[in-house]
Amino acid sequence: MLEIGIIVGGGFAFYKYAKEHNLLAWLWAIIPALAYFAGAFVAGIIIALVAPEILNEQILLTVIALFSGALFVGIAYFIMTKVASNKQQNQDSFQSDLLDDEMVD
Repeated sequence: MLEIGIIVGGGFAFYKYAKEHNLLAWLWAIIPALAYFAGAFVAGIIIALVAPEILNEQILLTVIALFSGALFVGIAYFIMTKVASNKQQNQDSFQSDLLDDEMVD
C-alpha cells in the first residue's frame, strides 16, 4: 500500500514540477514508477549477492524495498530539478545571445 502512495504521490509531484518548468510532464510523471521499481530491483540483487539468508525475511525485504525505491525516486527528482535548471540556463543564454545580436545590427 505504501508503494502505491510513493509512486502516485511521486507521479503527481513530478508532473506538477515538470509542467511548471516546461518539461515533458507526462514523461516525468512516469519516471517515479520506473525509479521505484528500479530501486527495489537493485536492492534485491544486492541482497541476493551479499546476504542471501535475508531472502526468507519477508518484512525486512519489504522495508528495504520501500526505502531503496523511495531513495531512487528522490534521486530521480534531483535529476529532474537539474535538467530543469540546465534547460532554463540554456534558454537564458540563448535569449541574451539574441538580444546581443539585435543590438549589433
